[in-house]
Amino acid sequence: MDPWQLCRRRYLRMAPSNEVVSALGILGPTSSLDIIASLESQQKLLDYVLRNPISTRFPPSPKYTSRILKLILDALGSKFEVLEELMELYFELSAAKPASDGSIRDLVHKSWLLAQKGDKEEFVTIRMASQLDTVGLTSWQAGYMLAEYIAANTEFFENKNCLELGSGVGLTGIVLAKLARPSRLCL
Repeated sequence: MDPWQLCRRRYLRMAPSNEVVSALGILGPTSSLDIIASLESQQKLLDYVLRNPISTRFPPSPKYTSRILKLILDALGSKFEVLEELMELYFELSAAKPASDGSIRDLVHKSWLLAQKGDKEEFVTIRMASQLDTVGLTSWQAGYMLAEYIAANTEFFENKNCLELGSGVGLTGIVLAKLARPSRLCL
């Protein structure tokens, strides 16, 4: 898979920040800055990963994006010229005060690629709490794994009655409904 696609996919689903950056080969034992060293490639990072149509409409948390930018900027260090827009975005996100009043502003977005046909991509995006103490407004690792299993084995669920208990934000059920077409689904 193209490293830029992998980086974008990981970013949209808010994978751990080191996994997002390592998709570009920046972190790890065989790390290289070749892919991100030029100003053109940094612009691609900004446009294709951080400001793509999905992340613009359904942004991950500012704190999360700031951590990713910090890892990249630290890796570039003083050896390479840094795109001014990348620095501006980092400073803007770092200076932003997080919402912590329990309001709707505390919700973040995570997006998963469901299907890709040529250049057309179909995503599912969920909005969930940024804190783990809001059980019904979050999604769990088991839900992600089950959604991936469903995507790989849709034939097991087609035309079946399906029940998802404790669905939280409903990621597994949404994936099931979009890909497997059960005859009945109850969340």
